[in-house]
Order: sequence, then C-alpha cells, then structure tokens
Amino acid sequence: MTKGSIVAEFEAGQRLHVRRPGVPTSLTVQMAQPDGRGGWSLFVLTPDGSFLPLTVASGDDTVEVLLVDGAAPSERVLAGMWTQWMAAANHNARTTLLASTPLRPYAHQANAVYGAMLPQPQLRFLLADEPGTGKTIMAGMYLREMQRLGLIRKGLVVAPAGLVTKWMADFEHFFGGGLRRITADTVREHALDVDHDMWIVSLELAATNGNVQDAIRPDKAGWDVVVFDEAHRLTPTAGTFHRVGRLLTRETPRALLMTATPHRGSEWLFRHLLNMVDPDVYPDPGMDKPSDDEHMSRLKPGAIHFLRRMKEALVDYDGQTRLFLGRTAHNFAIPLNPVEASLYVQALAMVDEFFPRTAQPLARMVYGKRAASTLYSLKETLLRRASKMGQHLAVVPDAGTDPFDVDTADAGDEAEVVNADSVSAKRERGAIKDLVAQIDDAFAKAYTPSKWRRLIDECLVGNGIVPGGSEQAVVFTEYADSAEWIQDQLLAEGFTARVYSGRQAHVERDEVRAAFMRRDYQIIVSTDAGNEGIDLQSAHVLVNYDIPWSLVKLEQRMGRIHRVGQNRNVELYNLVATETREGDTLLTLLNNFVTAANELDGQLFDSLSLVAELAHINFEDWLKAIYGNDEDSKQRAMEAARRVNAADVRNRTTQLREDDRELESAVEARAALTLLQDDLLERINPAIVEAYLQRLAATGLLTCGPAPQGEGILRLARSMPLPASLTPEGRPGNSALVAVSGDALSAAARETDTTDVVALGPG
Repeated sequence: MTKGSIVAEFEAGQRLHVRRPGVPTSLTVQMAQPDGRGGWSLFVLTPDGSFLPLTVASGDDTVEVLLVDGAAPSERVLAGMWTQWMAAANHNARTTLLASTPLRPYAHQANAVYGAMLPQPQLRFLLADEPGTGKTIMAGMYLREMQRLGLIRKGLVVAPAGLVTKWMADFEHFFGGGLRRITADTVREHALDVDHDMWIVSLELAATNGNVQDAIRPDKAGWDVVVFDEAHRLTPTAGTFHRVGRLLTRETPRALLMTATPHRGSEWLFRHLLNMVDPDVYPDPGMDKPSDDEHMSRLKPGAIHFLRRMKEALVDYDGQTRLFLGRTAHNFAIPLNPVEASLYVQALAMVDEFFPRTAQPLARMVYGKRAASTLYSLKETLLRRASKMGQHLAVVPDAGTDPFDVDTADAGDEAEVVNADSVSAKRERGAIKDLVAQIDDAFAKAYTPSKWRRLIDECLVGNGIVPGGSEQAVVFTEYADSAEWIQDQLLAEGFTARVYSGRQAHVERDEVRAAFMRRDYQIIVSTDAGNEGIDLQSAHVLVNYDIPWSLVKLEQRMGRIHRVGQNRNVELYNLVATETREGDTLLTLLNNFVTAANELDGQLFDSLSLVAELAHINFEDWLKAIYGNDEDSKQRAMEAARRVNAADVRNRTTQLREDDRELESAVEARAALTLLQDDLLERINPAIVEAYLQRLAATGLLTCGPAPQGEGILRLARSMPLPASLTPEGRPGNSALVAVSGDALSAAARETDTTDVVALGPG
C-alpha cells in the first residue's frame, strides 16, 4: 500500500509517481540537484533499468514522492480488491441463488419469494396457491436466499411422509442438496446435535413418535424457521397433526405454511391455520366448531401473512401466456361383460352366505369394487381371505418406523374383510377355491376385460399413445393388484409401463417417478400412493381405470398432470363399470361433475370434493348405503344421487371461485420481469467469475486450469489446503472443481458426481 505527496525537496532513493506524457509512471531518484529557481534537476532510474534526466519546476504537481510503501505484491493487492468487489456484488444482488442453480422460476414464483416473503425478516406466512403451482420450489428458494442473507441458519421442513423424498430430490436438483431426513434412528443416535442446517421430517412420524416429537421441539433444536407442506392437515379435526403444528409454529420465529386448500369451505378451519401463522394477529378460534360455521364472517388476511393465486390467472413473464392450459374430462360407461357379471354376482352372494351380518356391508364393498376393477384383484383378495379368515390380526403401527402412504384400499378395508370370521370356514374355502378356478379359466381362455379396449383404443391410441412411441399417460387404480395386472397387460400389448404403489419402498417409487419424467417409459400405473405431491406432467393424458369413493383422491389424481410445466391441454378419462351396485350412482354423479367442469374450463377439478360438500353431496355415505343391508337406505341414496344436477354443481363451483377470488392476489408479471432483469445487470456473470479465478491464480496462491468435465468447469489446486468454502462438503482440501455458472453446474451434473462440483459466485 502506498501514499503519495508533492514535496519541495528531492533526494537519492526516493520513488516517484509521474503523470507526464511519454515518461514512465514509476521512477527512482538516483541524483537530485536544486536549480536555484525553486526547481530541481533529477537523474532517475526507469523500470527497465535505463537512466533519464527529469526537470521539476517549483509547484509542479505532475511528480509525487511515494512516502509509504507496504511492499505488497501488486497481484495480491488486485486479487484482494476483486475479492471485496465480488463479495459486495454477491450480497447486493437479490436473486443470486438463481445464478448457481438450473432453476428458472416463473413470474408468480418470483413474486412470492422476492416480492412478498424475503422482504419480511421475521416471516409468518400462509402460501395458498392452487395445486401444481410449484409451492415446494418457492419454499426452497426462500430458505436458500434467507441462508445467503445470514438471516437463518437452521430450518425444519415438515411434509407428508410420501413427499419427504421428493422434497429431498428437489433440494438436490435445484438447491445443491443438504436437506437431511429425521428418522427414529436419527433421534436415537443424537444426530440432530451435529452442526447441520436443513432438516426434514414426515408429519406422520412427528405426530406418532414421542421421541422424535421431543427432539424437534424448537426450544431444544433451535429452529430459525419451520415450513409445513400440505398444511391443511394441521386442522383440529386431525388432533395429533394439529398438536405438531402448534408445537412447532408457536416457538419458532419464522413459519411458512403451504396448502392449496386453505379454506375447505370452513371459516373455522381457515382461522385455525391463520392462528398458527400469527397468533398475535389471528386469535385462536377454539377447539369446538361452531354450528353456524358457514355463516361466520369471512376473514381476509393481509398481504404480509397470506398469498393465494388461481391457476387461470397465472401467466409467464410476458403477462399474457397462460401457464395452465385447459382440461377436458370424459366419462365412459362400460357394462360388465357376461364373464365379469357372473363372477361379480357370485362374489357378492358369497358375502351374504358366509360373512356375519354386521360384516357384510364392508365385505360387499371390497369384493364388489375389486371385481369391478379387475378380476385379478378379486382373485388375489379371495386367496388372502382363504388363508387369513378368522385370524383378526390387528395392524398395529410401529412408532419406531417412518410411515408412508401405503395404499389405503389395500391396507385398511381389505385387511378387515380378509381377517373377518366366517359362518362356515370350510364351506367358504371351498367356494373361494371354485370361484378362483373360474377366474383362472377365464384368463386361460384369453377373455378380454370390458374396460380394456376402451383404455387402449380411445384413451391411449386415440391420443397418439401407441406401442413403442414417445407419448405418455398416467393410469390410476385403487389397488396394487390391479396396477400389477394392468402393467403386465400393457407390456403384452407392446407398451412400456411400470407400477407406482404403496407396496414399493420409497427409493423404488422415487426411481419409477424420475424415470417417467425422463420419458424412459410410456405409462405409469399408479395406486393412491401417487395421489399427492408428485409431478407427472410429462404426460397430458390421465385415465382413472377405476373410481375412488373419495372425491379428494379424485381431484388429487387430476392434479398430477395439470401442473406448472404442462404445455398441452389435459385429457381426463373415467372408466365407470356399470351394472354394478355402485356403477349407476357413480356415473350419474360423475356425468354431472364433468358437464359442469367442462363448461367451466376444468376449474372444478381443483375443488371437486369441496364443491360436492357445498352442494350437500355426501358421496361416500351414499355409496356405503348402496352396499348396506337396508334396502330403503339403498334406494334413498340412489334417489339423492339422481337429484343432483349439473346446474347445481356449476352454481356451487361459481360460488366457490368467487369466494376464492376474495382471497386472491394478482400476479405482477411485469414486476417479476423487472426484478430479474435488474438483477441480471447487478449479478456477477460467468466471464467475471472466471476472470476473478484467473486473478487469484496470478497471485501464486493457487493454480486454475480447465477440467475434463467440459467448458465452464475449472479445477483449482494449491500446495496448501483450499479454504473450506471452496471444497465439497465444506472441508479444507487441496483441490476442487468449480462451476462458474448455473448452466455449467447443470452440465457437470450430467458428466460427474455433483458432490465434486462447487458453484462459485452468486448464491
């Protein structure tokens, strides 16, 4: 470091800084002689070793004497200055996370994170955008940017068990990883005590395992922020989940709750969610639901606590291109063929003959629905019944394990039926053996299931999905047995297909889903394990091979492909087996729903169950009555179904959308675009990052050269260990691969293990 001064006297050995044309800037005085007029005659040494005469008049300000010199190497001085500038640029840019990841957010996502959430250092927020809008991505952006700003260090994500690995995969892909799972083993081994910043736990495990719940208490774990996915599960009607929500939100300084269904037609439930968001602003509405809930005054939270955007309003940065295209639904009424009809009747007759009267309604439902799905599913249920009848084996959840979404239709109702007592076990086993033999005989004779040709010819081939092609579809069924059978039949027809079900481990399910999104195969056959939270929008065709009784499940299925990133109109098909106990009722209801939905450009499908609730359509109770022992109840249920009409459903949908719009926020595409454009100017671009690394290399502190992974990836090395911030895993080391941009980081991920690559620069 140097300091200059204009002086009246010169002497040998002084270093000069000269500002004269044609004269070197840096000179050293060898001889100095006053000229008698207040000036000086100098003899100076130039940097190249030659000597020059130099005259300095009195008051000449073009020559300065360097009084102080720290003797620092120029290269290191410049490197230090660059480092200070890089650090300032990194801190000042508002969206620096985006420069070092492959993520390119949509306008509504940028609005939410950079416009609504990050400006609040002590965020208490309910993010309530409609399904499929990318709320997980928004939460990840918020967490990473808050870490970069130094406002949070330790955070916890709480998500349904079936979504935990998806959260971890998204963090790995978009945000560099580091989201670590909390399990019962984690707690036993005191792994939460290690110095790690981001954790995730399943809501089910936190609610059922006392040790886990105790370990994640904010006063013990010291969370700076907690994020709840699918926060509508935290309502008082789900007691254990609600307690977890209150435990974590009350004592953690920042809370982000996310749900696509914040209101669910109940002002009381909505106020409970808002109370978790900010109890100082939104009072506790109490644990007893008021009888006049529907008539409670509607609460509209302010922008600092709440954000909800509707699909039809979401646009790209141009302010015009819709992110969500249309949805059209089709119902196919498919009568059972003679083989299926005969076996269906025989299966229900076995219920009347062998099950105790109190067990008959559920048994009819299980046998009937499986027979209407696939005969293979009925056969497998009958075989399980033959081996387990009368055992009454209760399914006791293991609090030491992390539960995940098994297929509820398999694990619940069927388990109760196959274990039930028999009026005559020996005769029932004989009847089962005979019925199974008839099913095997039907398959041996190559019978064609009634639904099969409609699935292949109209749902698949009719949409360009042909054997060996590249177009994809999603097929949903309630039963893992049916899913496996459908997969085998599709493979036999020449399609490529895989199953996604609750019988698979999480790792296998994640691989099946990821392979589908990579377009490795054509058709994913999913059970209800795939209903919630997974992305399947590489397909634009969805087929409900059988219809769930829960309208919540039906709307969740439809949300798997109508998501951000879907660039085509979505086609939805419902295959309804008629000439069954439930078939006519199902078809009547679905026809009314589909007519209303198609008239409203598919908007109904995001709130199907709520519309039914508002229209007083007690879907599940009706269908249970149809399988019951009371003929009068059965007739009343069918009459009630017939009284529902499309106009009523449409009116209720319109009412709901109007209520939603009272809570809706606008998507400011222009503001989002301006934010990102301004930030691009502030951001350090890849060329600057590379120049900075070369400047560091010039100091001799490290070497910097190309890496075999390709353009944009550099290898840094030095004899002394590199700082921990430049090495994978944050540990000091001798070398590292450095990606100078997010694009280079993405390319490196394809060529090498991304844990060996560090993104240097913004974010």
